[in-house]
Amino acid sequence: MPNQKGLLDLIDKLGPIYMSSANISGQPVIDIEKASETFPEIKQVFNFGKPSGKPSKIYNLDKNEIIER
Repeated sequence: MPNQKGLLDLIDKLGPIYMSSANISGQPVIDIEKASETFPEIKQVFNFGKPSGKPSKIYNLDKNEIIER
């Protein structure tokens, strides 16, 4: 779960959200302004603050373990 109150509030309102990273594989993390330039076809962008810089954890429910990346 994200550690950003605004995003958690949105999830509470809309329910679970499934999405991939907006970052391009092998490239550095981009900020909100750069994301809007990189993906001009995206019409709505929500800014919930600066990213933590830490990758998300992936949890395998079948094996009850965190997948190391």
